[in-house]
Amino acid sequence: MTGKKMQKVRPIKKNSRDSDTTLLGNAYIRAVNRARIIDLFRSGNSLSRADLARRCDLSKPTVSAIVDDLISEGVLQEAGKRSSEGGRRARLLELNPESATFVGIHFGESVTQVAVTDAFGRILTKRFSDTVSGEPDTTINTAKSLVIKALDEISSDIERVTAVGVSVPGLVERQSGTCMFAPNLGWRDYPVAKRLSELLGVEVYVANTTQTAALAEYQMGVAREVQDFVWLYVGKGVGACAVIGGRIQFGTRGFAGEIGHCQVDHNGLQCGCGRRGCLETTCSNLAIVREACKAVEAGHATSLASLEHVLSAHDVSFAAERGDEVARKIMYDAGRALGVGVSLLVNIHDPQMIVIGGPVAGGDEHFLAGARESAAQMSIESAGAKIVFSELGRDIYLLGAVSMAMEQSNAAYRIVKSAKAMDVDDTDDMRVNSNAV
Repeated sequence: MTGKKMQKVRPIKKNSRDSDTTLLGNAYIRAVNRARIIDLFRSGNSLSRADLARRCDLSKPTVSAIVDDLISEGVLQEAGKRSSEGGRRARLLELNPESATFVGIHFGESVTQVAVTDAFGRILTKRFSDTVSGEPDTTINTAKSLVIKALDEISSDIERVTAVGVSVPGLVERQSGTCMFAPNLGWRDYPVAKRLSELLGVEVYVANTTQTAALAEYQMGVAREVQDFVWLYVGKGVGACAVIGGRIQFGTRGFAGEIGHCQVDHNGLQCGCGRRGCLETTCSNLAIVREACKAVEAGHATSLASLEHVLSAHDVSFAAERGDEVARKIMYDAGRALGVGVSLLVNIHDPQMIVIGGPVAGGDEHFLAGARESAAQMSIESAGAKIVFSELGRDIYLLGAVSMAMEQSNAAYRIVKSAKAMDVDDTDDMRVNSNAV
């Protein structure tokens, strides 16, 4: 350290006039404005040049120059003229859906899913295959094959893919895209982004499952445009992602939100992470199945005893919905156990909403009732946050992965990362954008 204070570069502000040249330079500002203009079209809007100038707070000549470039590149296309009762009708523009192709990949605990989308992030086709636990190379190669087959199905190829977003249920190092530990996949220190990028020849972005799900939930789910909420995954494991002030909270390395591995019982069962008494040992699908098996073995009167296949959490939830009192109690107790984690999230983040997603949730009202009751009892403020189920279904991880690819491949994000090296007053946290899909 020399002791000399590094000169700060002013952050790019959304209301900056195009005449306001920061130390980043005109080329950077133009790229940011270009990215902002594209974002305005991603929700399916048809806009005129005047609309763009007004919304972006830019001069008409600046907008026209950028728009002309985007039209010549095939990113934007003419969309007719706006109806008018008098005067000259404005020419409308729209995003060309074929101007970009994005790929989303979700490495689930049992199934690997792949989706290919258009420039709006709309899913065109999906493929899936089994995830091979403990064999990341095999699973990554399978994902590559799924991507190629999906592209073939829509008569496309890998050269047309703009970026790939990946969702992984484990600890993901944010900058490198390395999965540091995914106990339910059997992965450790695996360079997901590097390997996939080498196989596909495309830029790859990787995040934790709950982080991609939170992004999708904000953009199109029950938490749409809710500035402060927590997305809580309950499946084979338990994890959370907080969105505070419209920003996904990744933490220093990307490991934020691993509430499933917070110890809640010193004498509890051993967890997949190797420790004992973690939250996920009390409320995950494994915990639900364990309690159901105990009930059957103990001879309790339950319809679960008549099932001939291996019990699943879905079986227990389904039985609860059909009035099985034993199943109802199991789901309720699992919900109460989850409520301990919910109370911690409420006390720490003070969110407006807690959104529960994942295969265990399944809309089971007994599970939700238990979580609400326990969280209310244990939170410092009983009114707390609104606790609801996600309604986006199984595609949420794919949609979130695609949204991440769309945002992170955007020129504006690359510029911010470059500027950060020059000590710009900004962060690398992903700001969720409701226009991204």
